[in-house]
Amino acid sequence: MPLKLRVEKGDRIVLSDGVQIAITSVSDRIVQLEFTAPAEIKIHTIFKDPEKQFKNLRKKQVTSSSQPSPEEQEAAKLNQLRSKK
Repeated sequence: MPLKLRVEKGDRIVLSDGVQIAITSVSDRIVQLEFTAPAEIKIHTIFKDPEKQFKNLRKKQVTSSSQPSPEEQEAAKLNQLRSKK
């Protein structure tokens, strides 16, 4: 069961392993979060809009001929699964 919280600007959420989430800005439709975590903890954003999800990745692929990183490959798989629903 997911945890739902009602938060306000200035509130902080503390997770395990030194991860903190701060609410820095709130408007009608957008909430801005600031994540603080140790360098070894990776944080990924998964957007509901697939076009937005890979916007920066597409730019990177155009300028670079290298293979996507394992994280980018995992995000692509997640997006494909989400779009099948």
